[in-house]
Formats: sequence, C-alpha cells, structure tokens
Amino acid sequence: MKLFDISVPISNTTHVYKDDIPIQVQKNVSIIDSGSINASTLSMSSHSGTHIDAPFHFFNNGKKIDEIDTEIFIGYTYVIEILDHESQITTKHLKNIVIPSNISKILFKTNNSKLWSKNKFQANFTSISINVAEWLISKNIQLVGIDYLSVDSSHTTTFPIHKKLLKNNIIILEGLDLSEISEGIYTLICFPLKITSGDGSPARAMLIKD
Repeated sequence: MKLFDISVPISNTTHVYKDDIPIQVQKNVSIIDSGSINASTLSMSSHSGTHIDAPFHFFNNGKKIDEIDTEIFIGYTYVIEILDHESQITTKHLKNIVIPSNISKILFKTNNSKLWSKNKFQANFTSISINVAEWLISKNIQLVGIDYLSVDSSHTTTFPIHKKLLKNNIIILEGLDLSEISEGIYTLICFPLKITSGDGSPARAMLIKD
C-alpha cells in the first residue's frame, strides 16, 4: 500500500482564486520570542487551497458542508490523466474511458498541476466543459475533482459547471496537486471540516494505491 498526499500546502503564498481573500497565517505567540507555546491565527476563504464545494455554495436549498453524507469523501476513485494543453476537458478526452461499476469518484489530472509552482494565481487553467459535466451525471458520479482552483473557466461570470454538478448533488473537490499521480484506480480520502451551515471547506486529500 502506498499513500499519496494530493493537497496543496497552506501558506501566505498559496494561490487563491481571483478576487478571493488572500490566505494569512500569522504567528501570535512563539516560544522563540519568550512565549510558552507556538500558536497562530489562520485567515482564509472556505474555498482556499485544496477544498470541497457543497451544493449550498450556489443553491440556498442545497446541502451544506456538514449535511453531506461523509461516505462520499472516501472510496474508490478513478484518476483520469489529460495532458494535451487544451483549455477545457471535453468528451473527446473520455471516449476510451471505461468506468468500473465500483467507481463513484473521478479526479482529473491535467497540466494544471504544474501551475502550483508559479508565484501567483494563473487564470488560464484547464477547466471542465458542460458536456463532461453531463457525462459525469450520466455515470452516476458522486464526487469530481480537478487540479486547480475551479471546475469552471476563470472567465465565466455564471459558473455553469458548478451549477450543473452541484444541482445534481455531485460534490466538487478543487485545488488538488496530482503532479506525482499516474492514471488509475485509487482509494480517495478527502474529509472537510465540519463547518455548521458551510458552503465549502478546506480538506486534506489523500490517495491510497493498493
């Protein structure tokens, strides 16, 4: 068994989505400065770093992060690798993909994983097309993940992919780093914080390869 951490580190330099608040990690007390402990304050959006979007993110009547069945956050997962530098994942990329019957989660590995090494947010990342969102619905997928900060293009103002997926109760996992992951089947663990009435939450995402 091998364990892979596919979360991005949280720091003051972690990329945040355009117009989102910057992450701030501030040390309040430190032993080196004569304090009795080390303690910090964290200030960040609920959609910072590796994070999970709940349906409530876009729908007032949608499930909140603490209402989602926790079984969705663990289980067999298919990592699909698409590395052709296109701006969107389309159904042409999936024509040869066969989803085993025990798979209910899909993670897309793209060239986005290379973007985390840049020194600021990169607007031209690979996103998901509406046809792929419909394909995921047709395959009864419960959770979909991507290796940057949005399943939608950064140029959208209407967020059609988020809305299509979340309206159909497909939970979204964003902000992954899949640079060290090969295509294949893994076990995913990606539990969010139990935030009361939350629209989303940071998560620690791990893959296990048997």
